[in-house]
Amino acid sequence: SLNTLGWSGLAELPWIWIPTECPFHSLLESEFACRKLTPRKELMADSEITIRALLAAGMGLTVMRADEAEAEEAAGNGVIWHGGRMSIPLHFVHARAREKDRNVRALLEAVRHAWGLNS
Repeated sequence: SLNTLGWSGLAELPWIWIPTECPFHSLLESEFACRKLTPRKELMADSEITIRALLAAGMGLTVMRADEAEAEEAAGNGVIWHGGRMSIPLHFVHARAREKDRNVRALLEAVRHAWGLNS
């Protein structure tokens, strides 16, 4: 079972790797590097659709957002490894010149609400 493995066991399995432009790339590289491990990068894919298809075909492990992983697991396309969770900073940016625009203000309020932030 996947959940009986630690990081070293995961490193030995085939991985569907992601390009350097993806923020998950450096996060995952760091997780393996701090443990002095090198993952077995079997395939490289830069499209979420391709990554999901490869995952569903059993071609390897990958990393994805928790909600997406849960949906893939529920669909029977994979199993979530519960040995660790990673987080990544997320920022929302808008043009300063439009900060008083009512549409921007409404969007910012929606983002604050969705992210559980105080107004």
